Amino acid sequence: MNEHYPIKRGWRPIPESDRRYKLFEEVYSYAKSIDVIPDNVEKPLLFEVTSSWNCGFCSCQKRSRRIYPCICLNECLRSIGDDKMRNLIVHEFAHACVPEEVHGPKWYAVANDIGKKWGYIADDKETDEEIIKLMQQNKKRYEVYCQCSHEYFMYRNIFVREPQKFTCPMCKTPLKSRVVQYKGGEKDDE
Repeated sequence: MNEHYPIKRGWRPIPESDRRYKLFEEVYSYAKSIDVIPDNVEKPLLFEVTSSWNCGFCSCQKRSRRIYPCICLNECLRSIGDDKMRNLIVHEFAHACVPEEVHGPKWYAVANDIGKKWGYIADDKETDEEIIKLMQQNKKRYEVYCQCSHEYFMYRNIFVREPQKFTCPMCKTPLKSRVVQYKGGEKDDE
C-alpha cells in the first residue's frame, strides 16, 4: 500500500482472489490497452465498504501531480452478476481516469470508451431494479433503547455509535443500541 492512497476507516481491501477484483483487473487491462488512463493516474486500489446510500464511489488523492484513486464497492452488492458488477466497476473506474469531472462530457467519453467492450453505456438514469432492491433490503435502521424498554429509532447518530454516553430521558438509565433490519418497510423478526 502506498501512503498517498486516501484509505479511510471501514474500508476493507478486496482480495485478489475475489471475483470483483478479477473483474476490476479485466477493466483495468482493457482501459490500459485503449490508452484512456492518463499518465499521472496510478492504478486504483479496490475496497469494499458498508453504505446505505451508494453502490460505489471513487475517491482520489492528488499529490505532486500524481493522482492516487481508490474504488470502493458496496458490500451488499456482492451477489449481483458479473455484467452488472463490471458495469459498476467501469463507472467508478471512469471517475478515477477523470477525477476533475463528475459525470461531465469527458467522464461520459471515458466511461463509454471503456464500457463499449461489454455493452455498457453511461447515461443519466443508471438505475437497475435488482441493485435498488438489494440496497433497500440491506439498509440498516438502528434502535436505541434503555433497560425499561423505551425505544428511539434512527438511522445514524452519535446515540447509535456511543449510546452508553447518554441516558434515557424518561427513566434516566444508560442507553444501548442494536440494528433493526427492515424489509419492505416492516420490522424483520429474525
